[in-house]
Amino acid sequence: MLKAILFLIAGIPEMMGSLAMSLALARVPLRWGRIALVGSFISLMIFIVRDIYGLVGFHLLAGILLMVIFLIMTTHVPTSSSFLFVFISTAVVALVELAVQEPFLYFSGMQSEQVIQNQTIWTLLGITQGLIMIFLACIVRKLFKPKKDMWKR
Repeated sequence: MLKAILFLIAGIPEMMGSLAMSLALARVPLRWGRIALVGSFISLMIFIVRDIYGLVGFHLLAGILLMVIFLIMTTHVPTSSSFLFVFISTAVVALVELAVQEPFLYFSGMQSEQVIQNQTIWTLLGITQGLIMIFLACIVRKLFKPKKDMWKR
């Protein structure tokens, strides 16, 4: 149970940041209530897929597909663009993860296996990554001004 809670504590902000980044790139106004709700749902689904199947990477595919489905069903973003923006935001997540974890590993002297096994440190790194993603999404929103009427409802 603690494993699930810690996963969601870190996963929800990261997923919110990824969703917000996808929406900002698509020039959709950021509605944080929806982003928080859907980010929480997708994080929970990712945890379930990861926990049940245990396949490395399969949870990533599930998250990408759920984000694309969200964009297609709730916004006026074309399907091909939805895939593109979700892939870009996923790449940014990977870069942020690298930018957060590598300096931590260097300065802490820990090995990546040690960090992964330490749930507290792993969660704190995930929260940091999530907050950075949210911050970057806000910057992208400022650079790409949102268009009106991009939400279907």
